[in-house]
Amino acid sequence: QSNPSPSLAQPQPCCSPRVPAGEHRDTDRCCRDHDHCQHVIHPFTARYGYRNLRWHTISHCDCDLRLKECLRRVNDTASRVVGQAFFNVIQVPCFEFTYREECV
Repeated sequence: QSNPSPSLAQPQPCCSPRVPAGEHRDTDRCCRDHDHCQHVIHPFTARYGYRNLRWHTISHCDCDLRLKECLRRVNDTASRVVGQAFFNVIQVPCFEFTYREECV
């Protein structure tokens, strides 16, 4: 039987820098979608076999990748500022599930 366990991937942050809703609607939509990521580890909690000792939430790498792609599609000043801050300055790691064999 295989059980998922996370492995720390390349550093990638979760969405934190925000712009006012409506002013940069497309960029805000990217961040809102990321905020609803189904697989997250909240600050100072443990989940999926991983302990998050950071002050911010860590998201599954798929969610961070979708955020990055969304911001690239928007491709305006706001999306570039958010993307730079998020992926190059803050550099929050994401996590992935890996499967390992376990005897039962």
